[in-house]
Amino acid sequence: MVIIVVGADAIKKPIAVHKSFITFYSPFFKAAFDGPFEEGTRQTIQLEDVEAEPFEIFVQWLYSQNIANCK
Repeated sequence: MVIIVVGADAIKKPIAVHKSFITFYSPFFKAAFDGPFEEGTRQTIQLEDVEAEPFEIFVQWLYSQNIANCK
């Protein structure tokens, strides 16, 4: 599992995702978590400019390849 912390300041939300899913579908996350970056060591990344709800929809898609029943 890796942790993606979305949001900034008081609205930060950590979201746990299986590393194999997120790195398979996203070259960005593959480079971050499998590369020589700090995120690869900590297995955590912070995305201050990403809101929780859209990212949660992306995570749902990672697992189901479907977004039809999203909030």
